[in-house]
Amino acid sequence: MLDAAFALVDEHCAKTGMKIVGYYHANGVHEQNGVGALAKRLADKIHETVKEADKEADPCLLIVDNLKLEQLAKVLKGGTSAGDMSKYSGAVFHVKTSNGGWTVAENVSIQGVSDGSAQARLLELIEADKHLLLVDFDNHLDDNSKAWLTKPAIEA
Repeated sequence: MLDAAFALVDEHCAKTGMKIVGYYHANGVHEQNGVGALAKRLADKIHETVKEADKEADPCLLIVDNLKLEQLAKVLKGGTSAGDMSKYSGAVFHVKTSNGGWTVAENVSIQGVSDGSAQARLLELIEADKHLLLVDFDNHLDDNSKAWLTKPAIEA
């Protein structure tokens, strides 16, 4: 199944001129926020595929951190300023190490994170239930009536 999924994604990228730059993983268990076996396997396969196409590429792994998202919601709903909001991003970027593992990326800057504007927008979208409109490839595999190639349902 995984090979079929990669073939479909590769075909789409070839048609549209898009590139795969990494993989995001949201664990189903609320307290689990590390790189588990499934995330590692998928990220490794994507890393290998991307590197075959472009030796200079440095694909990443983004882990959605449920606990940080929960902290973020408390901070933003409390109306308090936490200064540097980057520790409340709700996501952790990882890069592949020379020994084959994945480690937290250093010095990664995402526009809007340090001032909190990205997190405020995220909370606004969640409160409006916009996250329910998102369809990714995994949703499509579960129910092929859900189209993963449509225009984004949510604008940043």
